[in-house]
Amino acid sequence: YLYGSDNILVRDFNIVDFATDGITVSGDNAASGPCTNVRIEGCDCYNNRRNGLSIIHAKGVEVVGGRYRSSNGAPSGPWAGIDVEPNANNVCQDIVIEGVRTDSNVGGGLLFVPGNQSLALGTTFTVTVNGGTSDSDGSTAGVPALRFANGGAFTNQVYGRVVVRDFAIINPLSRGVSFANWDA
Repeated sequence: YLYGSDNILVRDFNIVDFATDGITVSGDNAASGPCTNVRIEGCDCYNNRRNGLSIIHAKGVEVVGGRYRSSNGAPSGPWAGIDVEPNANNVCQDIVIEGVRTDSNVGGGLLFVPGNQSLALGTTFTVTVNGGTSDSDGSTAGVPALRFANGGAFTNQVYGRVVVRDFAIINPLSRGVSFANWDA
């Protein structure tokens, strides 16, 4: 659990069977602020009850390699391999996800939800995905392997971009990619 931390390296951890997220990157809007300059490398997050990795309030996060798999079981989801989803008045900016593998996540492999960030005026949501694989992610109930969702009504405009390059989706249990109330 990283909270309002700067200059952090998390490398080669095996994180299994947590009741919530395997790894959480967060902070507050006061003294702690967002996490900055974080690198998560080669981690294996398996069978965690909420998400393998949640990025909630951060500027400058690199996720390099690793496996984020079999997220499931908490009373409420989203049960994603990697979820980039700021809370109210938080930001997710300059997030890079490179060469990760996601598989068998009930809520999909990658999830991007900027909606709550819109409570702050003039924020930027930027995520880049370079390579990687999603295998057997999602659910037969219609949850896709790669999901873009707005997260509710936007109060203010959120600026930025999400770029996904060379990300392979294999055997999705429903759809490969889904945009839910997403305006670009």
